[in-house]
Amino acid sequence: MHLTGDDLEAIRDILREELRDGLVSTGIDADHPLESQADFRFLRAWRKTASSGLTKGVIGAVALIITAVVSAALAGIGLKP
Repeated sequence: MHLTGDDLEAIRDILREELRDGLVSTGIDADHPLESQADFRFLRAWRKTASSGLTKGVIGAVALIITAVVSAALAGIGLKP
C-alpha cells in the first residue's frame, strides 16, 4: 500500500480534528493553549502550597502535643516549665 501526499494530508487533518475534539472534551480550550498552560501552572502551584501547608500544620500539631505532654509531666513532678 502506497500513500500519496493527498492521503497523508487527509490523515493529518483527521488526526488534528480528533486531537482537538479530545482536548475540548476534557475542558481544554484548543484555540488558546497558552491560557490552558497558565491554568495548569496555577493549579500545580495551588496544590503544592496546600500540600506544604498541610505538612506544616501536622508538624505544628505534633509540637503542640509534645509540649503539652512535657508540661504535664513536669507539673506532675512539681517543676514549673
